[in-house]
Amino acid sequence: MEADCRVIILVTGRVHGVGFRYSALQMAKNLQLTGFVKNLPDNQLYIEAQGKPDSIRVLLEWCNRGPDHAIVELVESSYHPLADFNHFQIRK
Repeated sequence: MEADCRVIILVTGRVHGVGFRYSALQMAKNLQLTGFVKNLPDNQLYIEAQGKPDSIRVLLEWCNRGPDHAIVELVESSYHPLADFNHFQIRK
């Protein structure tokens, strides 16, 4: 069994006002991930997610498409040490 991992994801494109945060919340919950998602002032979406590597991979693949009406131009990700998350949430 693989150990949990944590990834930080930045999504660039038309990602505000299209339900991306809510959709990411639902996806993360379905994948049993913890962490958070928030909009950044520069029109990017920021996600920190933690959980099983296979679930992280699925989330990353989904981020490249996003929800309906999103236009994803770029997804950047980097792995980091585990954090103390106990659920997934939307942050302002």
